[in-house]
Amino acid sequence: MTATPSDATALLDIDALNDLRDMLAEALTEIADTFLDGLDAEVEAVGAGIRTSGPAARAAAHSLKGSAGNLGGRALAMQASAIEKAAVDGDLAQCEALFPQLQVLATHTRDALRAYLAQP
Repeated sequence: MTATPSDATALLDIDALNDLRDMLAEALTEIADTFLDGLDAEVEAVGAGIRTSGPAARAAAHSLKGSAGNLGGRALAMQASAIEKAAVDGDLAQCEALFPQLQVLATHTRDALRAYLAQP
């Protein structure tokens, strides 16, 4: 998955975020801040997993897929899912090939989510 960094709709599921905002109100910001605070560590865990073993890469990618997906990080979740699938298939070379785009998407997702949260 390649997302245009400036295209928030490709990065984020805005409908899901709007639903979360309606349900959670102020708590959404707290939950999103927790996700954003741990995002670098989650991405690094995927990289470390890729350097370690297929099961470690799969577990870390699965975790990131879930946390990003739960907060509407559509493109990041899809990229993590692709890494998870490659790890399940035992294709660590493919995991390595997908990892740089995961890092880029994490950065752009962080920026897009912060911009979304800054809206009234």
